[in-house]
Amino acid sequence: MGNSLFNYHVRTPDSAAVAACMQDLVEHRVIVARAKSGWTTVFEERGLEFSAQRHIALQVSRRLSTVVLTWAIIDDDITQLHLWDGGRRRFQFDSFPDYFSGIVSEE
Repeated sequence: MGNSLFNYHVRTPDSAAVAACMQDLVEHRVIVARAKSGWTTVFEERGLEFSAQRHIALQVSRRLSTVVLTWAIIDDDITQLHLWDGGRRRFQFDSFPDYFSGIVSEE
């Protein structure tokens, strides 16, 4: 297994609001970067299950009424992107959708 990385990109210049929201939602430490160009980035200190990360993104998007883009690198090989707007997933991309099922699609 390789390295994994997960972060949130929240469309708001209010990094304090993002930090407060994250504090309500997670029990571990996260790093909230200073907003740049209207976006605030949150880095996970430790990995969570991807379903938990998606739940956090949904809640941040809903509570702050904004767009949240999640970006994940899994085992150095797989990229996943999810776009949330107002608590609803609007877009998703998975570079290897069958990875967790153990079944590889033949094309």
